[in-house]
Amino acid sequence: MAKEGIVIIATGPLTSDNLSKQIAKITGMDKLYFYDAAAPIVTKESINMEIAFWGDRYEQERKKEESIEDWKKRRSNIQNENYINLPMNKEEYENFYNELINAQVVELHSFEKREIFEGCMPLEVMGKRGIDTLRFGPLKPVGFTDPRTRKAPICTCSIKTR
Repeated sequence: MAKEGIVIIATGPLTSDNLSKQIAKITGMDKLYFYDAAAPIVTKESINMEIAFWGDRYEQERKKEESIEDWKKRRSNIQNENYINLPMNKEEYENFYNELINAQVVELHSFEKREIFEGCMPLEVMGKRGIDTLRFGPLKPVGFTDPRTRKAPICTCSIKTR
């Protein structure tokens, strides 16, 4: 065991009893916890690309000191196709929000601690804090224009593709 510095032990949620006991003995902790966010898998074929568009919100956003001409020129050179973005208007977002907060959720196993960390909170838990929570968090529409309306969407769901 390292005498100085940080040691990370990452074993997963189904760590054997023997290994758990050894880790507890070494660390002096009586319990171990596993935290992970479940990420949905979305197939590209299931996305309506007449609504969705490619782009990275932080590459596309106009900088404060950037002229409109320079911004348009820079945007035309962006080659990043790491995110598919789904803009939503007010009605679409409200429908999404209502479905999300009323959806069935997976029951936790008996060995899973029910503590939720702010930094990796499930979307449905975050959404129950209020209808605007997601719009000012992970679905914020920063840097985008909805290609259908040429206006900023009320929120944008960005899907990482790579």
